Amino acid sequence: MNNAPLNDLGTRFSPSWGVLTKLHPPEVPDFCAPRERLLLALDQATRYPVTLVVAPPGFGKTVILSQWLGQQRTKKHYAAWLSLDDGDNVDGVLPAYIAWALLRAGVVSPELEKLVRAPIGQHTDRALVSALTRHAQSSEAPASHTTLVLDGTDKLTRKVVERSLRPLMRYLPANLRLIISTRQRVHLPTARLELEGRISSITAQKLAMSARESLATLHRPDEKVNAKAIDQVVRGWPAVVALLRVHAAECTNLRDAVATLRGDQGAAYRYLAEQLSDAFPDAIRATLRDASLLENLDPAGIEFVSRRPDSRQSLADLRAFDGLVLHENNKPARLHPLLRQFLARELELSDREHFDTICRRSARWLARNGPIVDAMRCAMRTGDAEFAARMLEDAGGLMLWDRDGIAPLRTAVGLLPDSAVRKRPRIALIQATVFLKDGRVADARQLLA
Repeated sequence: MNNAPLNDLGTRFSPSWGVLTKLHPPEVPDFCAPRERLLLALDQATRYPVTLVVAPPGFGKTVILSQWLGQQRTKKHYAAWLSLDDGDNVDGVLPAYIAWALLRAGVVSPELEKLVRAPIGQHTDRALVSALTRHAQSSEAPASHTTLVLDGTDKLTRKVVERSLRPLMRYLPANLRLIISTRQRVHLPTARLELEGRISSITAQKLAMSARESLATLHRPDEKVNAKAIDQVVRGWPAVVALLRVHAAECTNLRDAVATLRGDQGAAYRYLAEQLSDAFPDAIRATLRDASLLENLDPAGIEFVSRRPDSRQSLADLRAFDGLVLHENNKPARLHPLLRQFLARELELSDREHFDTICRRSARWLARNGPIVDAMRCAMRTGDAEFAARMLEDAGGLMLWDRDGIAPLRTAVGLLPDSAVRKRPRIALIQATVFLKDGRVADARQLLA
């Protein structure tokens, strides 16, 4: 397989069935500064025949691969790009596009040219692998290799993966490197390659942004006072940083920009509604909705709240969504806070009756296994202040001061309307105690009068 100048046959020839923009990486926004550690990681990863870049939506897979591809072309290395979509599941389309992408990258191959020139129904996966293999074994094959980036592989059906990608990955010629970008590993035949040491992976954990990278992207590296607050909402998710940057331009400080991401119809909600519409299988999405009022993804708690027979299996399947499911410092797994907020709102809007049921179950579970304040917040989302007040009484009322201090009691009683406080003497006593602690003696006397 020879490499030719980029303005050769592949550039001059455009098949009637082809969409040229699929062979070009998307433009990288100006504010996306190169993340050198990831570019270096890709350099190292592509020493292997196959590199898997796997992460949920919004982790910057396409951006970093576009930047890396640009570097390769600047260095005069041969690299091809193919953006995948549902149309590539039609018989013969994927091998035809791969052949065309390689031609445009500078690969000179009469057999690949023949594939591209043929009518779309005559392209076969066997012919593609055969053409690549024969040229790699020929005396004309160069010592350097060509890299092919397949972006959006999760769009391919299991049938196409088995028919097209499996043989390509299994019999990849020595002078071709393959980078597969995908939201999840589903259907990809990686086990054998892992056993043979022929595949490397870059996952969401590596793609996640550090607090320093987040501030650098926001072009406010000196606002260290905001770093912790930003990291609490971003949690390494690059898409959230991009959303923050849009709103930071309209705010005096980053804390105000963070506030715009929260809320039922904030920027993060709109982004998630668009990007996550098909990111989770139905069973997992239903379980996560039911679990969205719980801070931790505790199997027993989710089983109690959801009452779905497949809830435990759905949790096990969440391994494919690292990055949106957080594992921090040996703590129980938990959903990214913005995803959790989005799913709770989605549940509320889709089925109010079911939402109220989930709120009550979550409140009961948290009352026994979590902070009483969290339990009361769940109860109050049903609009039932009496339910929340009973929970505070049942948890021990004023006796909680000895165990937890005054702060949780102040928060708990603050969740209740005045009518619920005055109606229950034990709750009124808690409020009066908080008043006295705050030096509001007259308010305490009036409440208990």
